[in-house]
Amino acid sequence: LQAKGVIRSGKGVQIVYGTQAETYKNKIKMAFYRITTEKFKNYSFIFENISKNDVLKKELAEYGYSDKEIAQGKALYDTAAQMYETNKRETSEEALAYNEFSKKLEAFKNVYATDRKKAKIIYKEEPKILIALHIKGVAPLRTNKLLEDIEAFYKELKAKPDLLTPLNKLKITAEHIETQLTALADVKQAEATYVLERGESQQATKDKDTAFAAFEKWVREFYAIAKIALEDKPQLLESIGKFVRS
Repeated sequence: LQAKGVIRSGKGVQIVYGTQAETYKNKIKMAFYRITTEKFKNYSFIFENISKNDVLKKELAEYGYSDKEIAQGKALYDTAAQMYETNKRETSEEALAYNEFSKKLEAFKNVYATDRKKAKIIYKEEPKILIALHIKGVAPLRTNKLLEDIEAFYKELKAKPDLLTPLNKLKITAEHIETQLTALADVKQAEATYVLERGESQQATKDKDTAFAAFEKWVREFYAIAKIALEDKPQLLESIGKFVRS
């Protein structure tokens, strides 16, 4: 199988090769490939079956895949599997944190919306008070700006009893204000937790993609060489997860 020569890759680049196996390695590096989650899980058969079959192990070793090379692939697979599970967990935690934040925010906004309507009725002829309470015009759509206005609304009423007193008859009392400010703090904490979990989930996704890419490179080259090594032994090739058309 020894050979010398060159093959051409894209943009006129020449790649020197010394064996047929190396030729295949160079060719597959030029192809794009993406491992799906389902396919990734099936790759565990590579390492399980090689460890159980001495003939398979011998044939692959003759083409450069010694125990050391297989162990390197297994380490890449194990790392990718670990990153995949971490990514799944972090994605789930992000979803749970978002649901909790969304639920608390919605309940809090509903109470505020009613309070806002009450205050606008009482002070409909007082534009300066509407501005001071941050309720003139329509409520902001952006969550951060809305929470700022809500906080200003309740804190202004708390700080100025003369503005709060007319609202008492509509069940906006000092106790109600304190309840809402406590709820606001709870919403902010839930948002902070969600933002943290979202960041961890994004990092876990990057880590998983990096680990998948490293294993992807190894397994592409492995199968390319295995097809050569096991060309006359299709059953062995299928035992490591590579289907052979009959």
